[in-house]
Amino acid sequence: MGKRARLINKQKPGIYPEPENQGPVNSDVADLSKPVTKETIRKKPTKITDNGFTVSTRATKYTEDGMEQETHEPMILDGMNRRVKEEEIQGRCDVCGEYSAQIFHCYVQGCKRTLCPKHVYFFEQDGKQLPYCLVDFKHVVDNFDTWKADAEQRLRKNEKQ
Repeated sequence: MGKRARLINKQKPGIYPEPENQGPVNSDVADLSKPVTKETIRKKPTKITDNGFTVSTRATKYTEDGMEQETHEPMILDGMNRRVKEEEIQGRCDVCGEYSAQIFHCYVQGCKRTLCPKHVYFFEQDGKQLPYCLVDFKHVVDNFDTWKADAEQRLRKNEKQ
């Protein structure tokens, strides 16, 4: 007796198309060593202003060899032209002259004194804690209209109900 074979699944023509010929395959290994993306990091001297400083900027452009990125990071220099790391930045208190990582500026537009936590005075206005130097704090407290603030607070409370 002869052996019988059982057909499990027959591939129908046209269901799985043949791959298209994509031209000759380049098997040059030297091309694989070229970087697809090139990143350049440049440190540039940066000044700290009232608006802070830019932490980094990145520009990406496309080239024949892939993408090229250029990153600009700050290089912060102190008054003696020594480099300062971001985490080492401190402000100098205009009252005592000490340096502190936590620094405040007086809220009064013409003053803007730099204050450490020991010499800052907060006054609450419109639900915000605003920092003041001692001179301006005394002025704000003396000129604060308690009656008006109390009336406004009651008015807000009645509007919510």
